[in-house]
Amino acid sequence: MYSKVLSSALTSIQVWSEMRLFNYHESFHKETVSLMENLLPFALSVAKILDEDISNHERCDGVEDSTGSKVDYFIKSSMRNAYSKMLEI
Repeated sequence: MYSKVLSSALTSIQVWSEMRLFNYHESFHKETVSLMENLLPFALSVAKILDEDISNHERCDGVEDSTGSKVDYFIKSSMRNAYSKMLEI
């Protein structure tokens, strides 16, 4: 029971933090860069905990997202969103 509550809370945290990181050009400014520096390792830790929890409970054979590929995806997503916003102006 406790693991389900923790998993639900961590999933909410993961969704919230990834929304910010997928579009970090909008979410963080020069003054708030230190927040992003704290949020990134936190989001990656939450994702790792959830991945371990899922793999321990379900034992699915799937492709694991490495930390490096997640960071690359955050960067590419945010750059794409910033570029699209520039084109709108």
